[in-house]
Amino acid sequence: MHTPVLSVRNLRKQYSPTVKVLSGLSFDMKAGERIVVIGPSGGGKSTLLRCVMGLEKIDAGIIEIEGQRYIEVNAVHGKENYIDKRLRENVGMVFQHYTLFPHLSVIGNLILSPVKVRGESRSKATERAMKMLTLLGLSEKAHASPAMLSGGQKQRVAIARALLLDPKMMLFDEVTSALDPELVVEVENLMLDLASQNMCMILVTHDMWFAKRIATRVIFCADGVIVEDGSPEQVFENPSNQRTREFLKKIMHVEKIA
Repeated sequence: MHTPVLSVRNLRKQYSPTVKVLSGLSFDMKAGERIVVIGPSGGGKSTLLRCVMGLEKIDAGIIEIEGQRYIEVNAVHGKENYIDKRLRENVGMVFQHYTLFPHLSVIGNLILSPVKVRGESRSKATERAMKMLTLLGLSEKAHASPAMLSGGQKQRVAIARALLLDPKMMLFDEVTSALDPELVVEVENLMLDLASQNMCMILVTHDMWFAKRIATRVIFCADGVIVEDGSPEQVFENPSNQRTREFLKKIMHVEKIA
């Protein structure tokens, strides 16, 4: 039996005694899987991604990468989580609002982490970054300011920046929701291209049509737990849980799955 790429066990997160976001959430992700997490607002989807990235402190549980302890509650000090920073380099994340540094050029944004975090030479990092930009059709934007880019271009640069650290898995948090409709396609096409290369992904999205196209597995989250977990065909076409059926029925009034 193969060791999961990612293992999340009994993950709990609350912001106050009355605001519990994750309530004992558990799942494993196999190599090459693309998991799309769907569910109502406030169900814990984005918090889950931020916990896996190590951006949110967890209150209980453990996260492992390829069988190695990655994040867990620090039993000694109880304040900050234990995080294996070496393993965190295996995880890349792209956010809804790009998070590009406005004072740096596109190429400056791309090489910052490889040079500062990895200790890579500036010349080597620049060479790899230019290859990435060429691959994405953005080479002519290398020395442009992020302010000069369209929303779709900014999001593609943000994805390129994450990929430049050679992660084993990518986390995408509503990366097209802030884009104009005509710009959504270029970002979704890039993600589909990554999918064709068997990149492990966890995606949070409200775009059910895109979810159906890219997912190998769909997880429906509500009230901080996994309510349903199955193939896109099973979850979208024949959901077993009443809560899932009600959620999809509401979504279908807004967006019809192709």
